[in-house]
Amino acid sequence: MGIFSRKKTISNDTAENVGEPDDGLKEEAEPKKVEASVGPCDIGVEELGDSYADFGAIKIKPLEGMQVNLPPNTPPYEYITFVIGSSAVQISVFAIPKNLDGWKKRKEQIIAAYEEQGLAVRSGNSRYGEDVLVDMPVETPDGRSGIGTIRFAGVSGERWVAQIGFHGQAVDPDSSAAHQIDEFLDEVRVERGNNPHPPFTPLEITLPLENLGA
Repeated sequence: MGIFSRKKTISNDTAENVGEPDDGLKEEAEPKKVEASVGPCDIGVEELGDSYADFGAIKIKPLEGMQVNLPPNTPPYEYITFVIGSSAVQISVFAIPKNLDGWKKRKEQIIAAYEEQGLAVRSGNSRYGEDVLVDMPVETPDGRSGIGTIRFAGVSGERWVAQIGFHGQAVDPDSSAAHQIDEFLDEVRVERGNNPHPPFTPLEITLPLENLGA
């Protein structure tokens, strides 16, 4: 079947927890500074080569055993999810005006959306700076009720901001699962293009040409 699947998707508005629910991270840590080399990064004039897969606005280096969960609609997509080990990472990229702190504004939008649903929202910290943690009710595989946590982080580039949703064990930024996804994200490249877009318009995510019609 390959790495592409529509069996389970995680939307930006109503997210599912991947793996066992994580009810940790209840204490807020001291703020961390954003590391200079944190990805995703602008594509620039870099020649990516054959090791990269082209998903439109983002270019990735596929990992062995990785699964790609597609939204239920047809492309272009506003987000895409990569399942890596026991965790998953969902990536969306939005157009922003030049010199705008895109993640600060996007954080406000995320917090408002989830608080409107009556969900618990709190802040956390990781190598990306200030994250948003959302606690939501989930049903475990054995039918029990629990609390699942989603961690949202952001990276701003040249007139774009990437929203990154961590699910499963990777909710803990110090876990080995998070570190594996961090390394994957460091290799992701964003191609915004030169077309004008209203602020916070999702940049189109498409499928690699070799997978179209497959």
